[in-house]
Amino acid sequence: MVIPISARRGAQNTAAPIRVTTFGDSNTDMAWSPEEPHVRARSYVSDGAPRPAPSDPNASETLAGLVEARWRTVATRPIRVVNHGISGTTTGGGGHGGADRNGNGAPNARAVVAGYTRFDGEVLGAAYPWSGGEPRNASFPQGPIARVNAYVPGPDDFVYVSLGTNDYANDGTPAASSAANLAWMVDRWKSAGHRPDHLVLTTLAPRPQSPEVTAAIVGINDSVRAIALRTRAGLIDLAEHTSSDDGRTWRDASMHVGDRLHYTTPVRAWIADQLVAYMQAHR
Repeated sequence: MVIPISARRGAQNTAAPIRVTTFGDSNTDMAWSPEEPHVRARSYVSDGAPRPAPSDPNASETLAGLVEARWRTVATRPIRVVNHGISGTTTGGGGHGGADRNGNGAPNARAVVAGYTRFDGEVLGAAYPWSGGEPRNASFPQGPIARVNAYVPGPDDFVYVSLGTNDYANDGTPAASSAANLAWMVDRWKSAGHRPDHLVLTTLAPRPQSPEVTAAIVGINDSVRAIALRTRAGLIDLAEHTSSDDGRTWRDASMHVGDRLHYTTPVRAWIADQLVAYMQAHR
């Protein structure tokens, strides 16, 4: 339920910002649509330049920017969304980091640099080299990586975890590995003392490519729903929105940019609406 702004005026105006970490893939990281340039707001390992300063606003077409804009229409409390997306493959193997990332899981959350996993550093705000300033190099482990705006989450903060489909098409990551790593992330979040319903999972949009890839996506969608039910984590069921057959095919071609992989701004806007409504209901 969305509480009217008038019922929340006063105390929220002076409250500390509510913070959200978006932890995901290229769909989370960038803005894709047939009409727009590909807006790159990457803040981690990337083949694009980082933002010039940590204070720069999120691009309005990215998920982070859309969540902030939607929140401000329904709440007066300040908000800050910190994007920890990564370009390219997200669930292990290949891409940035090379062989060191093999088997590290969705979305390479268990990759370790200087003794800390990416999840511990970016979501739980553990330690350098995952927290600090903008990255100044394009990949790890070849050089140091300092994070921008990584923080130790408080009781009011949320994390949105989204994985991608590149690995099932390109690298053959087993669906069971992705499911196990998503469950691991929820367990790490809970072990750090955070409410399970402040971590929000999402299912996968379609990637029609081969029977094997389709089967992996459908299997992961089933696993994500089961993990959310078992752990009491949040769930945004993207597959139900983008597909009439649980991720096998796209409901409408207008939902992707023509590559049947990256979804368009209206889909990101739908996710932003769902996430903000969820946050309002689970604060």
